[in-house]
Amino acid sequence: MTGETPEKARAIRHIVDYLEELRATRPSVELIDGRSAKGAQTILAILRAARAVFIREGHAGLTMRMVADEAGVVVGNINYYFPAKRALLEAMLREELPELREAVEEMEEFLRWHCRDEMGLSEEGTERMIAILATQRDAVFAAIE
Repeated sequence: MTGETPEKARAIRHIVDYLEELRATRPSVELIDGRSAKGAQTILAILRAARAVFIREGHAGLTMRMVADEAGVVVGNINYYFPAKRALLEAMLREELPELREAVEEMEEFLRWHCRDEMGLSEEGTERMIAILATQRDAVFAAIE
C-alpha cells in the first residue's frame, strides 16, 4: 500500500503542473527564446552571477558592476537584457522560484510524515506542530546549523 489516495495524487499532479508552468515562464526561458547561443549563454551567466552576488552581498550591496564582474561581461551586456537593477533582481528571483517552492513542498511533506508516522501525532497534532515550526523558523534553522 502506497498510502496515496486519489485526492493526494490529484494534489501532487496539480503541484507538479504548477511547477512546470513556473519553469516555462522563467526569465531564462523567456529571454533565451529566439536568441543566439552566445546570447543565451550571456543571459544565463548574468542570472547566475546575480544570484551569487545577491547571496553574498544582499539587495543593497548588489550592483550591476559587481554582477558584470562576476559574470565576466561588461555592464552594457547586463543593461541590454535588464534595463535596471530591479528588472535583474525580479528576473533572478523568478528564476529561482520553482526550486524554492519545490523545496518547501518537500520539507512540508517530510514534516508531515515525521510528525504522523515517526512521532505518532494525530492530524491535528501534526498541523499544530507544523504551525509551531513555521512561526519559529529562525530558531529551527539556528538549531539545525
